[in-house]
Amino acid sequence: MAGREVGRQFMQIYVGAFPDLRLDNEQILGSGDFVVARWPATGTHRGELMGIAPTNRRATTHGCTVYEVRNGRITHEWIYWDTGHLLRQLGVLPSS
Repeated sequence: MAGREVGRQFMQIYVGAFPDLRLDNEQILGSGDFVVARWPATGTHRGELMGIAPTNRRATTHGCTVYEVRNGRITHEWIYWDTGHLLRQLGVLPSS
C-alpha cells in the first residue's frame, strides 16, 4: 500500500470516528523543496477510533504536516500531532 491509499485510509479512520472533523490551516511556510502547514483539528468522537468506543466528547488537537515537493508534486509527507492530548480529551489517558 502506498501514497494516496495510505492517506485515504488514515482519513477514513478519523472521519469515521469524528464525522464532524474540521481541519483548518493556521500557517503555511515554504523553503526550498519543503512546505510546512500548522493546523488545528476539531471534532466530536461519535464513532469507534482504533478500538476506542465513541465517547461523544468534543476534542481539539494541533499538529503540523511537512511536505517535500519535487517538480510540483508532493513526494513525501510527515504528520506530527499530539495523540496523547487527544486521548486525554477522550478520557482514555489520565489528565497530566
